[in-house]
Amino acid sequence: MKGIQNLETSHILNAITDIENTVCSTLGPGGTCVIINRGGHPLITKDGVSIAKDIASNNPITDAIFKMIAEAAGSVSSKVGDGTTSATVIACAFIRNYLMSKEMKWPMPYNTRMQFETMISKEIDGIESQKFKKTKPEDLMKVALVSSNNDEDIAKLSYDAVTAVGPDGVVFVDYSKDDDSRVLVYEGYRLKKSIVDPRFAMNTAGLILINPIVLVGTKIIDNINQIQKAATIAVEEQRPLVIITNAISDDVIGILLSNLHKNVINVAVIGLPGTGRTIKDFAGDIATYCGITAIMEGDSIGYDQVSPINNVKKIIVNPKFTTILPKSLNDETKVRAETLIETAKTLTGADKDEYTQRANTLLGNVAEIQIGGSTYNERSEKYDRLDDTVHALQSAVKSGIVLGQGLTYINGFKTAKIKSINPNKNMIDIFEKTINKIHDILTENGSTELVKVDEDILDPAEAVTSALRAGMSAALNILSAKTIITEQKE
Repeated sequence: MKGIQNLETSHILNAITDIENTVCSTLGPGGTCVIINRGGHPLITKDGVSIAKDIASNNPITDAIFKMIAEAAGSVSSKVGDGTTSATVIACAFIRNYLMSKEMKWPMPYNTRMQFETMISKEIDGIESQKFKKTKPEDLMKVALVSSNNDEDIAKLSYDAVTAVGPDGVVFVDYSKDDDSRVLVYEGYRLKKSIVDPRFAMNTAGLILINPIVLVGTKIIDNINQIQKAATIAVEEQRPLVIITNAISDDVIGILLSNLHKNVINVAVIGLPGTGRTIKDFAGDIATYCGITAIMEGDSIGYDQVSPINNVKKIIVNPKFTTILPKSLNDETKVRAETLIETAKTLTGADKDEYTQRANTLLGNVAEIQIGGSTYNERSEKYDRLDDTVHALQSAVKSGIVLGQGLTYINGFKTAKIKSINPNKNMIDIFEKTINKIHDILTENGSTELVKVDEDILDPAEAVTSALRAGMSAALNILSAKTIITEQKE
């Protein structure tokens, strides 16, 4: 059952106070961590979006405000991966400054909102004008240090991974099996799938399959005769047979394993990555990379029509991943990757990330950061900071670099001459106090003492502008409402 309730300024101020005491306190290298208890499994983190999404209240009004501000942090995370805490700080600061001003009307009138929208646009122009003309390696390391909370190890791991594969490359962050952290750079096509049955590996180290015959597809293999031709050629030419599919019966797997262990044929069945629609997409990517035809469910042709001649030099399989090394990067793969990149430009969020990752995997731009630690909580906390730092570096290379520590907001305000575009002194004061808040918090929590000079703290330009847009959007939406419709307990 739904109910209509009037919003009061006290509801909003109480909600943002809770957010300020949790999310905002984590800002910068001097920020504190927060423990999130998820189903009895405590997690320690200072990742703004993770904390914002976990804040909840039994009060439906307060909870709705929490979720609106968490959405702002989430939008920055999905776009840039950095600046999530800044978006939350800006949203809370603007709401508090506006409501504490006796001269401003609440709810916010539409024309007032439009004037603030103009200020935001001008501020972003001012930020863009402050970008460094050239991105130097030492500047990227400074970005990494800021995003990693001044952790030199995490900063270097992230820097090494991103510079190895480029800003559009794929960087996986995963847990190490030991206490040590490392960066691994892979040539070739790397998929997060291994053999479907451990008995295909004769030892725990995995498999190295040289010059294999490869079959890829989603069409079910429920009879050994469907792959008899490929198996016969593999035996005659003494080549491994690699089948990459999720659609193969236990009976066929049993026959293949029996022949493998009798040394009749060297064979492995590897799973396809993805779920639903993406399984077919990945099958097409892999087949193109291998220089063969993917056999899809519903196709009139079968696996017996796949040529044994392909573009695969070697396939390396370990317990978690499979890497396909090509003889050369064929033209069809380049065209498919370029098509995916162009399609990604028309998408947003998870869909954009998916297409971009597929394209870069095809191009062989893949690195993995394995993060070590003594405990699960230690690894999890490092994982969050590593993920943020990688995204920050990729964004910095693409969008440019600006001064951090909130200085770019302050300088952008001056550069854009915002005071000259609005005669309302109260509105100007509210906006200026809001954009100064980042610098104020960093000074309060001691982050400014962790560096020698302001020029040591650098941020990706896109993170700065995205945080401003998202934070202000959430704040303006909240301040424009007077009533709220919530679920009521019967």
